[in-house]
Amino acid sequence: MEHAFSMIAVMLAAGAVTMAVTPAMIRLLRSHAILDIPNERSSHELPVPRGGGLSVLAVYAAANVALLGLGWVRLDATWLALSIPLLALLALGFFDDRSSLRVSTRLLVQGGAAAWAVWLGDLALPALQFPLLPAVDLGFWGPVFSWLWLVGFTNVFNFMDGINGLAGFQAVLAALALAAFTAAGGDAGFAWLAMAMAGCSLGFLRHNFPRARIFLGDAGSLPLGFFLAFGVLHASCVVPRPQLFVLTLLVVWPFFFDGVFTLLGRVLRRQRLGDAHRDHLYQLLVRAGCSHTGVTAGYAVAMLACAALAVAMGLGSGGRAAAGFYAVVLLSLACAGLILRFHAQRGAIAAREAGVRAVGEALADLRAAARAAQKIGVPAPGDARVAGAEPADRK
Repeated sequence: MEHAFSMIAVMLAAGAVTMAVTPAMIRLLRSHAILDIPNERSSHELPVPRGGGLSVLAVYAAANVALLGLGWVRLDATWLALSIPLLALLALGFFDDRSSLRVSTRLLVQGGAAAWAVWLGDLALPALQFPLLPAVDLGFWGPVFSWLWLVGFTNVFNFMDGINGLAGFQAVLAALALAAFTAAGGDAGFAWLAMAMAGCSLGFLRHNFPRARIFLGDAGSLPLGFFLAFGVLHASCVVPRPQLFVLTLLVVWPFFFDGVFTLLGRVLRRQRLGDAHRDHLYQLLVRAGCSHTGVTAGYAVAMLACAALAVAMGLGSGGRAAAGFYAVVLLSLACAGLILRFHAQRGAIAAREAGVRAVGEALADLRAAARAAQKIGVPAPGDARVAGAEPADRK
């Protein structure tokens, strides 16, 4: 592949610069008290600076300037369709990190960014096809589908950014896969951008995993989620095959599946979708006692497998693509079932242990009360004698 070594060099350079500038960002965020304060839904115990996306996007912007100057990326409609929404979402996320914004404000900006990208980037998906099934001509609904995908996955990525390193690994591996997709499809320009974003995300991981000294915050998760959602659509349009969107979707499959599975579960349980929760599959694992490092490592393995499989299937034959896609779907459902069962079992064990502890504490309190009563001459709890009365057999 032409420029392959140069692309790797760009990724490594972006990673090194991001790793170098992030400590300064940590100090800056602390000095302005932009911190993630733990609450009942948090997976951390101490305040941690949030807004690390500022360093990621700053280095990504510098890489863009260099790539444009070298002529490896063109200032065309695709670049504008991606870059302006990233800037808008960076600003939105930063202000949301400082002081929580209304949901309506967030959706308005996200919707506007997605509409701009679909219109200027010509991202209206013409047709949709699952492997071995007939293609569905989207027609008028093509732009609507693309808009919903951009807004939806941007928020899914934001929701999934909940434990150390999880979002960073998804960004690195998905961006690398998208670079391979677009480069093979003849769009080297987006491949350069994807490699730069992969490098920036990799450099940030040094400070976010396994111990988090800084969080991406909305300033990072919103632009990163949008970048990957844009990349999936763009890669599907570079090589216009109806089923390519579904195959390209596999590069972000762990996040997509967890988000959709959790959403459907809340719908079936008739829970309000807008309420904060800790029902994602990765959160259930953490609540069941698994460590952040272990959960992130498991997801990273799944991300790597899905990204590699997506590239292999997207560039391969239809029969293998069908087998691989449906195998991933079935395996994901099986893993979700195991996670739910594991969480339920650990919850039942924890409930029994809590019950035993409560009984033990109650008995200890009762014994302490009995000893205290004996010291002052008061009958212990449960003693049949009454103070000042003689036993019945002495009368």
